[in-house]
Amino acid sequence: MPEGLYFEDEIQKLRPLEGTTIWANGALLEKLWTTDVQLTMPIAHAEALRVVQITTATYPHVDSKGTFLIIVKNPQGKTGFFPFQEQAFFNQNPIKSGWAKEVIKCVRARNVCMGMPAEALVASWGKADAINRTVTAANSSEQWVYGGTYVYLTNGRVDSWQDSSR
Repeated sequence: MPEGLYFEDEIQKLRPLEGTTIWANGALLEKLWTTDVQLTMPIAHAEALRVVQITTATYPHVDSKGTFLIIVKNPQGKTGFFPFQEQAFFNQNPIKSGWAKEVIKCVRARNVCMGMPAEALVASWGKADAINRTVTAANSSEQWVYGGTYVYLTNGRVDSWQDSSR
């Protein structure tokens, strides 16, 4: 897409987001920009954000070339925005109410913890680069590869990890 050119059909696809809630993917979205050059607002992983508007507005202090902005309100009612990137947010709350408090705390901190279900690992770190599976008569185990870090799951729950790069 040429710099500064927006395709109306792409923007129209996102219009239904206006007025809905999205959740920040802290791996890609750590702060919201404001119209004040000196002010950004940090946001937490899986923080709920209310979509106010999809806009093609540009600001010299925000690198948003070739995309458009999503204007949101945080839980405190403050307005900010971020350049659209599909992977920067979740359309559904990635944290499930049935998870243990420790698991929820780990996901919000983008950590891994023992006993964490596979779904929580995805909510915390995203999809693995690769998954290697082993099935035996007693159980099934998986090795999830995240760069140089290996997370091991038995019967769908984290039981260990090996960290060589984080």
